[in-house]
Amino acid sequence: RGVAGLYYYNEKGSSRSFVTDSPTIDQDRGVDAWAVFMQGTYTLDNGIGFTLGMRHTEETADFTQYFRLQLASPQSDSKVFKANTPKFGVNWQITPDILTYASFTKGFKSGGFNPVPPANSIGGGQIGRPVPYNPEKVDSYEVGVKFTTPGRRLRLNAAAFRAKYADMQLPQFFPGTTTSYTTNATGADIKGVELEPTWQPVESFQLYANASFTTGKYTAPFNCSRSTTQIVDCSGNSIKALVPSKWTLGFRYSPDLPLPGKFTLNGAWLYHSKFFNNLSNE
Repeated sequence: RGVAGLYYYNEKGSSRSFVTDSPTIDQDRGVDAWAVFMQGTYTLDNGIGFTLGMRHTEETADFTQYFRLQLASPQSDSKVFKANTPKFGVNWQITPDILTYASFTKGFKSGGFNPVPPANSIGGGQIGRPVPYNPEKVDSYEVGVKFTTPGRRLRLNAAAFRAKYADMQLPQFFPGTTTSYTTNATGADIKGVELEPTWQPVESFQLYANASFTTGKYTAPFNCSRSTTQIVDCSGNSIKALVPSKWTLGFRYSPDLPLPGKFTLNGAWLYHSKFFNNLSNE
């Protein structure tokens, strides 16, 4: 069993400012991208299946900025981003009710440009200009099991995962300046497990739940700002906006009523633990 395909993507955008008594900026952005992919799965008679996939992506990004009150001419830059992202997987249908699987996938998040005004320094005595940043890359691992009782009344999905990031895109300051910009600041390591049970004791009533437990740290040195504007090394900090634990418990009730249409009553309780919304973990 297999699938193959081709993607093509083209985007253009512009921003114009006509106010003459402020540091006006004109911006033009263009993206031209294509990708080809293929993926196949071969299943043996004993229910073991092997999956192999590959995607090749190429993207050309162009950016122009024109601060008309600061420079006499526009500033432009162009950059090409490429990535090969494979997928390897194996799954085993042990019985009609039990499926296990394991997979490894590479992924990437495209790069881009920072519009930095010429009046701002980017360090080393250089004036501001369009500053590119490279793609963010991730190696993703997952193992799991999916179980359903013969009567289909109870289902349980469980998974454990790990994601190792490189060149993570984060805000930093140019050395010796107060100008913040997006750059490939650091790496990160995320690990977690997720459980998802569903129970349907009768046709009209279903109980469902979800629980996830995740931990993640920045793994390489990088500079970030504290609330006091002090610049510190934030390697080893917890990842911004990563929630350590989440819980959901809910029900769905759809009784048969002698009325036209269908009546459904839903209820859910959701919880997530505290998390940091900044890089410095304050």
